[in-house]
Amino acid sequence: MKKILSLCVALLAATQMFASFVPKFGENGKCTISLSDLKATDGVTIDAKAGTITSDGKGEFYLDLPAEGVDLSACTNLIVDHEGDDIVQLLLVEDAKSGKVGGFYSSKYNLDLTQYADKTSAVNKMEWHCNVAGTMTVKSITLTKKVESHFQYKADEIALTEVFFHAWSAPTDGEDQGKVPCTLALNQELSAGDLVYGNVNVDYLQYAPLDGFKEIRIYGDPGLKYRVLLNRETAGGKLVELDPEGDENGLAVCDISSLPYVHLNAIKLAWGSSKGVVKGLCVSTTATGIRECHVANEQDIIVSYNLAGQKVNRNAKGLILQKTKDGKVIKRIVR
Repeated sequence: MKKILSLCVALLAATQMFASFVPKFGENGKCTISLSDLKATDGVTIDAKAGTITSDGKGEFYLDLPAEGVDLSACTNLIVDHEGDDIVQLLLVEDAKSGKVGGFYSSKYNLDLTQYADKTSAVNKMEWHCNVAGTMTVKSITLTKKVESHFQYKADEIALTEVFFHAWSAPTDGEDQGKVPCTLALNQELSAGDLVYGNVNVDYLQYAPLDGFKEIRIYGDPGLKYRVLLNRETAGGKLVELDPEGDENGLAVCDISSLPYVHLNAIKLAWGSSKGVVKGLCVSTTATGIRECHVANEQDIIVSYNLAGQKVNRNAKGLILQKTKDGKVIKRIVR
């Protein structure tokens, strides 16, 4: 009986030792992959305790995924936060149903998966191929998926979702060519430069047409800085960029009512922004984001500017920015 019990324990331990990796996501939509979850071929050594991966210039390290694959179609990105030697040449991703998803070179450490949602329902291969001898220290490996938003919007607000975002035959007056992959990165920590909404490459033929709306509103952590990128008309060409910043309540507002048309290509965290979380993203049919500001003591105003950056009289008509003695910048509408 003891021998049978010992054999069962040994078989269970062996099963667990060689079990395939299946990602488990927390409430924040993140799955942390530890170095002990990785396997390696000849030429690569993984030291989970030291947090390092060493290569002699060849070989791979990989996630041992089930042969039938795992569904990553709801995932937004895969990030390897690392330092030290750049030992990896490419990241190879394959799917049991759709075949090769891609061999990724420039995005081998930071892969935007939203572009491949229709090809990643059964991912069974994720391999980092090494071609340089050296040692890389891995701080973290994180797989992130979309988290359902339960943000409560106001009566005049409409949630800005992936449904708005389509491909078009032309930047203006084009034919609708249907939905395309669209990032919507809510309720997850973002860093400077990360994509909040839209297409990471700011493709001029992929956008959300928002004509008729008056504001884009972003609800996030206080002080977050954004780049709202609109109306690109050529590949890599000029565009309209709005740079709102979250107020003390985390609300950042873009007034789009004066633009001749509104085609939203992307929203990103600005390069100078702190890390933070975006909780809600919407458009509004009314312009309530910019409110008239009354200054208790107008003697505190030291200078006023219009939106073109020109100094104006403090009673100039329209929307002006006023700087006070204590360093605050106040938006004020003078009618």
